Amino acid sequence: MPAVPAIEPVPATPAEGKKAEILAAAAELFSQNGFEGASMRELARSTGISLAGLYHYFPDKEALLYELEKHTFGVLLESARRAASMPATPRQRLRELIRGHVEYFLAQPDAALVLAHEDRSLAGERALQVARLKHAYYEQTRELAAAALPRRLDGARLRATVLSLFGMLNWIPTWHRPGRDLDAQSLSELVCEIFERGAAGATTAKAPASLSKAAAVTSPDRHESSQSTEENEPWQP
Repeated sequence: MPAVPAIEPVPATPAEGKKAEILAAAAELFSQNGFEGASMRELARSTGISLAGLYHYFPDKEALLYELEKHTFGVLLESARRAASMPATPRQRLRELIRGHVEYFLAQPDAALVLAHEDRSLAGERALQVARLKHAYYEQTRELAAAALPRRLDGARLRATVLSLFGMLNWIPTWHRPGRDLDAQSLSELVCEIFERGAAGATTAKAPASLSKAAAVTSPDRHESSQSTEENEPWQP
């Protein structure tokens, strides 16, 4: 089983090591206090780095959040693409994607909580870049789910099915307790079973006509209003 990446890869230089240290501390602070409730002064105290030192590496607090979210989505997307390229069945590929998501979220619960709850704290170009990574991850998951499920889903039902999967996955860091709850392997298998069985049952009922109409009139994402709603598909609950 491959190792789960940390907040940052093994630093190549002392400067990269210091940035990784700051990002790890920021993830913990943001997950505990929220982005708006955290301050650079608190981060300086927790890291032992001067306020001026923090600003040397990151120009503002939003830059910290941006780097955290960009990295975390990047790790998830890379893991999803590896799963999609496996010489395996569609079902096995989807299960590998789910396993990678669960493993990463359990290994990095602070970063996971920040990812799930603080994406709307970004603005401008930073928000657009994170939204593109988010959309790419959603699209990869949707593609694998469409190929793996026992009966083909499309349109509004496929969208709802994939977002329901993310609802299960992204809630895990809020309740999981190491030593008390299932380990990553067992938990990912359980999520797969729940998702596959539930999705199989859901395809037996006909979708109401109003559901398809609702999907067509969803309002655009506030960060990329000039693009289609499909290009801005949210993935977290």
